[in-house]
Amino acid sequence: MLKIYRTVLKMLMNNEKGVLVTVVDSTPSFEELKGKRCIFKESGFLSDNDKDFNDELLFANLQKLCLKIMDEGKFRREKLKVGDEWIDLMLEPILPMPRLIILGCGYVGQALAQIAYLLELPLVVVDDRSDFANKTLFPPKTRIICDDFSRAIEVIDPKENDFVVIVTRGHKYDRICLEKLAGKKLAYIGMIGSRRRVRELFSELIKEGVDSEWLSKVHAPIGLDIGAETPAEIGVSIMAEIIQIWRKGA
Repeated sequence: MLKIYRTVLKMLMNNEKGVLVTVVDSTPSFEELKGKRCIFKESGFLSDNDKDFNDELLFANLQKLCLKIMDEGKFRREKLKVGDEWIDLMLEPILPMPRLIILGCGYVGQALAQIAYLLELPLVVVDDRSDFANKTLFPPKTRIICDDFSRAIEVIDPKENDFVVIVTRGHKYDRICLEKLAGKKLAYIGMIGSRRRVRELFSELIKEGVDSEWLSKVHAPIGLDIGAETPAEIGVSIMAEIIQIWRKGA
C-alpha cells in the first residue's frame, strides 16, 4: 500500500495524470482482488503485487475505463463487466493542482494573484520589469519570473491543466505571448483587451499562420461580464470565469 501512495505523491509532484483504482466487490472469479488498489498511468498499471491485475480481459477493459476517467477528471464508482463476471470499482482521478500563470504584473495581475492565493492555486507571474515582477507585490510562495515573456513561457512550459491569463501592458506583449502559446492545449487561456483590439490582433495572427480554431478558444475579452471596472473587480471577473470552467467544464 505504501508503494501506491508514494507513487501518487510522485505523480502529483511531476504533474502526471492517472487514476487510483480500488476494488470494492466482485463476483467469485475476482474475489482475491477485493480491497486491492492499483494506479493507472498512460504508461500502464502499477500495483503492490504485479500479478493482481494481470487478467487480460480485465486489464483491457480497465484500461479503457481509466482513460475515460482521466479525460473526464471526475470520481466514479462503477461495476465493470469482464466477460460474464463483474468487478465493483472506485475510480479516483489523480489530477495535479493546476497552476495559474499570469503574464503581466500590472494592477490587474496583482489583484488576480491575491484572489488566486485565497483559492490556494499554485501561482506563477511574469513580467520583464523588475519593479513589477517583485515579491513585495505578490502573495507568499508565488513563483516570480522577471524575463522576456517568450523566454519565460519556455521556462514555465504550460501544461494542459494550467490556466493562463494574459494581462500585459500592451498589444506588442500580448502578441508575443499568444504567438508563444499558440497550439498549446491548456485548461484556460484568456486575454485582456477591447473587442476591437482583440479582433485586430487575432486577424494579424491568423494571417501569420496561427490556427484560427485555437484562437477561438482564447477568452477575449477576458472574464465574466459583471460590469467590472477596477483592477480588483476585473480580477474577480477573471477568476469567476476560470472557476466556472474548472468546476463545471463550461
